[in-house]
Amino acid sequence: MCRYFLILCLFVPMTSWAGAKLKVDEKFPEYNLKELGSEKKSTKAQTKGKVVIVDFWASWCEPCKKEIPALNKIFKKYKAKGLLVVGINVDEAENTAKDFLKDHKVDFLRLYDVGKKLADQCALATMPSSFVLDRTGTIKFIHAGYHDGDPAKFEAEIKMLF
Repeated sequence: MCRYFLILCLFVPMTSWAGAKLKVDEKFPEYNLKELGSEKKSTKAQTKGKVVIVDFWASWCEPCKKEIPALNKIFKKYKAKGLLVVGINVDEAENTAKDFLKDHKVDFLRLYDVGKKLADQCALATMPSSFVLDRTGTIKFIHAGYHDGDPAKFEAEIKMLF
């Protein structure tokens, strides 16, 4: 009986940590992900000093098909002020994401989360999921899903961080 209790005590803390959701005013996790269609890597350190929207998306996600053009438009409008948009794909196969991008023009950074390791670390509840980070890499706003008014919210949020 005591042996089973010890196993339970060891397991419970690990599961609660693994499922922890990111929260506002926490640092966004470090990452080292490959760029879609390339062997080049990109890290969180490369975003230092920028206002960043980190957006997790998938080719099968219908709301993502609406959000990606909106984020692209926001990126073009504010990149000169220091905005960086990082789109992180979580498809099972990288080729699926590359095929999707043939029909959806994207000017911002596109990364591929092999094995969904970063997505799992972020404990995403839905697709798309977005995090707005200040210039220090701290999460200031979180978006779950996509709604028609989200582009205006994104703009208001990033303006507060410039």
